[in-house]
Amino acid sequence: MNKRITNTLVAALAALALGGCASSDVMRGNALSQVKTLPAEQAAVPAAIEHTRVLPLEGGRNFRDLGGYKTADGKTVKWGKLYRSGVLTNLTEGDYEFLSNRDIATVVDFRSSEERSSEPTHWQAGEIDHMTWDYQMMADWEAEFGKVLRKPDFTRQDLVALMDKGYVGLVRQQTPHYKAMFQKLIESDDALLFHCSAGKDRTGIGAALILTALGVDRATIEQDYLLTNEVIKNSKHDIMQLPEDASGKQRQMYAFFAQLPPEVRNVLAGVEVSWLESAFAEMERQHGSVEGYIQHALDVDAQELALLKARYLQ
Repeated sequence: MNKRITNTLVAALAALALGGCASSDVMRGNALSQVKTLPAEQAAVPAAIEHTRVLPLEGGRNFRDLGGYKTADGKTVKWGKLYRSGVLTNLTEGDYEFLSNRDIATVVDFRSSEERSSEPTHWQAGEIDHMTWDYQMMADWEAEFGKVLRKPDFTRQDLVALMDKGYVGLVRQQTPHYKAMFQKLIESDDALLFHCSAGKDRTGIGAALILTALGVDRATIEQDYLLTNEVIKNSKHDIMQLPEDASGKQRQMYAFFAQLPPEVRNVLAGVEVSWLESAFAEMERQHGSVEGYIQHALDVDAQELALLKARYLQ
């Protein structure tokens, strides 16, 4: 394997690993609708809205509804209220027409300043409160990623273990953003969409926190988290498809990808349950439990938790 890896390439690959796929086509297309959805229990949303786990958006990336999941006490998460996604740059006019009757009032963008600049959002489905934060991805993560990539024969497990550590860093980095999202959920019962670049890491942790707060069991939360892998598998676009307008840095990155075994490449595109477990373990280390993290780090008290359940469950 070629060990000549520049610092620029390391930075790009590190951003890809935790920030999301560089290609805007990785998880696009109507093939997303092939992913199996859970039974569509009736929910308190307009009848015109179809209850679909993965929304069939031509320019969507991993765009999903959190509705339909059962809680431990037998309630159900409402459809059409909580959405998770990857980057929104490529949503088409038809996609926005599809989304317009879902009344999404808040878009929470977990991406860094650089990510938002390179793939801007041009929302066209009504007025929104667009929540963003100016920050850069973790410098220490980039250094650790570079060490692994420069090993003569790094393996899939090396990358999995590295991502385990990366998720610990994501918990620490994204806590203020998760806190702001929860405060918005408490303030308003309008539909909310939260996303990052690929809709799998920062977004995956965010979805797990919301479902935990609503009382969904851990196994179901992991199922939702791992659904990203099914979405990718059913996509008509491959991660190795180089965009026509790719930059020199992107072309260098894809050339490097071409040298990697498929099982190694797939680590960067998908998710592993151990990564989510690492995030939960960090929350438990800090606050005793994931629920404790929600209560103390995200500042959601018992009364507010009851409000969220009343608002988003049926």
